[in-house]
Amino acid sequence: MRTFAVAEVTDLPDAMAAEGGARDWGQHATLVFEAAEGGSALAEAVLDEAAGALARLVVQLAARDVPVDDVVVAGGVILNQPRLFEAFVARLKLALPGTVPHRLDVAPVTGAVALAQRL
Repeated sequence: MRTFAVAEVTDLPDAMAAEGGARDWGQHATLVFEAAEGGSALAEAVLDEAAGALARLVVQLAARDVPVDDVVVAGGVILNQPRLFEAFVARLKLALPGTVPHRLDVAPVTGAVALAQRL
């Protein structure tokens, strides 16, 4: 509650809804990882569910005949939180054993620029 500067739990939804988007929400992700490091079973469950949700997205793509032999993983949270990346990789290997995850090691815009240059 301190992070959102509210005194009552009932004020939390409004404060959270006022956040601007993914970037604003992402800055609070560290709180979940800190809680997991501190032994919070709830935080562990949140991370496990997040990893599972990401793996399910890849499974859905595979079900639509999208090639998923190689999956590029990008994003500030998953790339900067090894615990989430490792949980995602483990879930992905269970669901799609032949899929190889790759960490994006260049700026995301690099691909967009390469595609634009082909036009």
